Amino acid sequence: MNLTTDPFIFNIYKPRDITSYDAIRVLKRTTLKGIKKIGHFGTLDPFAEGLLLIGINSATRLNNYIHDGLSKTYIAHGILGKESNTGDVTGEIIKLDESKDLEEKFSKMDIASIEKELTAKFIGDYWQAPHAFSAAKFEGKKLYEYARQGIEIKKEKKLKKVYSLKVLEYNFPELIIEFKVSSGTYIRTLFSECANHLGSLGYLDKLIRTQIGSVFSNTMDLDNHSLSEINVDLEQLLPFQSVSLDESMMNKMIHGNPITLNEIPDEESPVSERFCGIVPEIEKMYWVKDENAQIRSLGGLSNDQLRPVINF
Repeated sequence: MNLTTDPFIFNIYKPRDITSYDAIRVLKRTTLKGIKKIGHFGTLDPFAEGLLLIGINSATRLNNYIHDGLSKTYIAHGILGKESNTGDVTGEIIKLDESKDLEEKFSKMDIASIEKELTAKFIGDYWQAPHAFSAAKFEGKKLYEYARQGIEIKKEKKLKKVYSLKVLEYNFPELIIEFKVSSGTYIRTLFSECANHLGSLGYLDKLIRTQIGSVFSNTMDLDNHSLSEINVDLEQLLPFQSVSLDESMMNKMIHGNPITLNEIPDEESPVSERFCGIVPEIEKMYWVKDENAQIRSLGGLSNDQLRPVINF
């Protein structure tokens, strides 16, 4: 394992009340000391905790495939009957549901009925605008900066996906839901809209990210682990098919030249096809390995030629 040159992705658990980049700072002082190129794939808000994938060296160039392309799973701990200006516990309570029959109405609900109601409404295509207190930008400035100045910026809704929804616990006013969603989905907004659909208000008290794609979070302290314990297998994270090249062809690929192969795996690869649109002219994606079975490139098939998309 050559930390100074090889591409690696690490699975860490970001604790509550620090930023995602604070987590990187800890790693740069300890486990990943001396690494110059490092970044994370998908920000977690300071109040949120859980899985944060960290890439170093050329692995940072996989951001579009990991952050933008993989589903994410969260456990949302919410409170019904109240609304905060930030949508979470860090904000101010700005509205209370003062309905006289509020508790009586919600006492008649149970986990099964709530899950049935929310599933029918939210599973599948889901149009959502960024929260006013989000890091989404407008004219180069983050929305929460406008919001703190009392300026309301309305952005257009974008299509997201809610793949699954499971109610884990319910004891009014507490409601805990596990969501599996497409990248870029604001869970505090989704939870608030779930509360609205049930006939009340809601905000997040706690948020835990448990999974990105096929990778589950570990539970180790941020600064108490070995690299082997947190290293993520690239082929597990992005399960593309692979091709192996001899030294001559590998050199051509590394130097940016497309190559023609007599035999390129042509099995159906829905995973590959789902990601290839990030580079529009690419038809399929492949991990390209050398004679020692080491990944040296991420290649794309285009017009019967394999061309380098990212060289490691």
